[in-house]
Formats: sequence, structure tokens, C-alpha cells
Amino acid sequence: MAVSAATFEQLALEDEDGQWEMVCGRPRRKPDMTHEHNSTARILLAALIRQLHGDQFEVSLNAGYASRTGASYFIPDVMVIPVDLVRGGIGNRTLERYSG
Repeated sequence: MAVSAATFEQLALEDEDGQWEMVCGRPRRKPDMTHEHNSTARILLAALIRQLHGDQFEVSLNAGYASRTGASYFIPDVMVIPVDLVRGGIGNRTLERYSG
């Protein structure tokens, strides 16, 4: 069943046990990954943190949402976020979401 972006954000915020994503308006739990996949993501995370300036970028691992439309939200394995975007969300109690 397709849901609105507002309904999805409420679901994602209320369910502390699952990492929800939304594909074309349909909620789903983020698929489980293999150890090899997760290990590669951790190696990439460490390399990015070493190379990027912390005062300009944050690097996240399986946290926050990337959204290109209001109908799809994905939790990237690794995401580089400009600090200016992060500062705009601090203090509010909305879903951590970045659009591009």
C-alpha cells in the first residue's frame, strides 16, 4: 500500500527497531547486507573521514535518508553530508533527510 511522505516519516520516527525505506510510496525495511558488503562500507567510511575536512562534511554509515522525490527515501550505506545541511536540522525533531 502506497503512503504519503508525511505518513512514512511518522512510521520511520516511531519504529525504533527497524530501518524503514520507501520505494515509490511503498514502505519496506532496509534489506540486510552481507558481512563483506558492510565491511566495504566501513572501510570506505574510514577513508572518507580521513580525507574530508570535518568542519565542512559529516560522513554517516546507515543513518539519515537520501530522497530525490517525496515518494522514495533510502538509507545510504555511506553518505557524505555538507555540514551546512546538518546544521539546518539540529534541534528539530523531524526525520533526518537530505534531498538532491
